[in-house]
Amino acid sequence: MAVPRRHMVGFKPRHGRLPNPMLTTLSTMPLPPYVNCQSRGLALERSQATCSFKIKMLVLLTSREIEQDEMEKLFSCLRAEVTTARQEASDLSHQLSNSAHLQQQLTREKEQLERAIEEVDRLQSTNNELENELLACRQKEAELLAFTQKLSDKNVHIQNMQ
Repeated sequence: MAVPRRHMVGFKPRHGRLPNPMLTTLSTMPLPPYVNCQSRGLALERSQATCSFKIKMLVLLTSREIEQDEMEKLFSCLRAEVTTARQEASDLSHQLSNSAHLQQQLTREKEQLERAIEEVDRLQSTNNELENELLACRQKEAELLAFTQKLSDKNVHIQNMQ
């Protein structure tokens, strides 16, 4: 009986050597039942490993999707914060320009107040001088009135003597 020849899938023997028996080979004869079970077991192990790998990849992809969703939420939140910060910066800039305008207005009004105070001081000084002059005039008037009274009294006395 002739021994069936085994062939390497895709390989031909080279230089008279047989192919490596560790590599997968095909036989032209049907496999014995234990080999068939063993190959089924290997196929199941490979299938289980493939499924396990697929599950790991699915879990990894799911966790990546969750991370991506979280990153998108964080990005949206940060974008909203940036928008708010820009609006606040714009408001503060507007307030600063208003503050500068109000500062200039305050400076002008302080200058006007200083001029008004100087004018009030000048007018009070003038008023004090006028009050002093008026007091002096009243005293002079009182003196003249007293003199006139004496003169009138003398005239009356002289007329009475005549």
